[in-house]
Amino acid sequence: MTDTTQPPLAGRHIFITGATSGFGRRFALVLGRMGASVSVSGRRVERLASLVEALTAEGIKAHAVPLDVTDLSAIEPALESAEAALGPLYA
Repeated sequence: MTDTTQPPLAGRHIFITGATSGFGRRFALVLGRMGASVSVSGRRVERLASLVEALTAEGIKAHAVPLDVTDLSAIEPALESAEAALGPLYA
């Protein structure tokens, strides 16, 4: 008998800010393990690369988006980059 149950967030794309440490990093891992594709953002590019590497090693679709959320003009391009890489964001 084959289990055809999908993970609860399969097919969803979630954008996570502050993903280079703390709660943001943890949320990326948890949501990815629940089946979501995750776009991870933060200011520390080297930490984003490390996180994407860890996520993809677990079979999670991930995309790094360097972003300082205090720069309001950078937010829209960051979201566009995420959607170009992994499809529409889950709203």
